Amino acid sequence: MAVKKTYSSLDFLGVNRILNLPNPTNDSDPATKAYVDQAIQNAISQSNLSRVVFTIGDGTNTTFTLNHNLGTRNVVVQAYHATSYEDVGVSVKRVSANAVEISFPSPPAQNSIVVVIIG
Repeated sequence: MAVKKTYSSLDFLGVNRILNLPNPTNDSDPATKAYVDQAIQNAISQSNLSRVVFTIGDGTNTTFTLNHNLGTRNVVVQAYHATSYEDVGVSVKRVSANAVEISFPSPPAQNSIVVVIIG
């Protein structure tokens, strides 16, 4: 027989953890770290997302066409400096379901920009 106790508030000061917490069954139930970690891992492994990474720049061109072959225009494109890891502002045009065109205001140096495409 389960005993139900009702409290108006609980003070966990000095308590390091809650023990024997069952897996949630309702939206408002608490969850353990292990349960949440597993749920996140399951969502990631079941997603259809892929990632393609390019290193670009030649000191001459301001526009680069990158063939990602992801089969969709629904992609997220992020560019950053290869050494400082700071984001770079670029213009992105989704030219097809398998390619994007990246444009810079001035030519980036040889292999100075990393472009990550997720879709």
